[in-house]
Amino acid sequence: MFKKIRALPTPAVVVDAGDFTPDADDTLAAEKSGLMLETMPMMDYDAVGLGETDLIRGVDYLAEASKVLPLVCANVKLPPDIQARIPAVRWLDVDGHKVAVTGYVDPLLYYTWPGAFDRSPDSLTVVDPIQALAPVITEAREQADLVVVLAHGDKDEISDWLDGVPPVDVVVQGHRPEVPQGPLEFKRALLVRSGPRSRRVAQLDLNLIAPHTVKGTHFKLWDLSKIHDGDEKLDDVVKAFNARYGLK
Repeated sequence: MFKKIRALPTPAVVVDAGDFTPDADDTLAAEKSGLMLETMPMMDYDAVGLGETDLIRGVDYLAEASKVLPLVCANVKLPPDIQARIPAVRWLDVDGHKVAVTGYVDPLLYYTWPGAFDRSPDSLTVVDPIQALAPVITEAREQADLVVVLAHGDKDEISDWLDGVPPVDVVVQGHRPEVPQGPLEFKRALLVRSGPRSRRVAQLDLNLIAPHTVKGTHFKLWDLSKIHDGDEKLDDVVKAFNARYGLK
């Protein structure tokens, strides 16, 4: 699937908006989290956001994830050695265009998640998205041709922070958006929702005619359950994992 995207005649930016690990109450949560760190690097992401299920795994897991994935998050405060590998913004050169990708996770999602308050605030703190994103987006808008935000929250929460920051170009919503759709013109941005748990991949084609100016868009939603010619190496890893634990 991702090889197909990279093989398109136009350059692509490949992102994920977070929750790439299972819920903590999954009986194979630790094993599946390890599987994700083995397989996701094969997908050649440009940027990967964080969600509450990722944060609840703790700083040791985030440290390991940051070694193999291009994580990005503006409003999570971590120990300095880990923070350096999870920047507030990732800068991409895409066929001569400068693209800035930032992201955040809704603090309410994290702090209402079971186990969040078992962690020391010295190791991991989630701060207000508007305060964290506003300076990042201000700088990004001045220097980039396109600003993308990996937004891990519901639509109402996204609406709130969009009102408090400079304009952005594309918002990719994580946290189990109910209805996969896009691009939806929403508060001066294009909102893309691919659906929960990476069962679908959203493809958004943009015609960037000037910095922060898009003329015409095309949207396609790929249902991964209907794609049978996947990456052989990745498929082998997943099949071996499923066989080891008796999964389908």
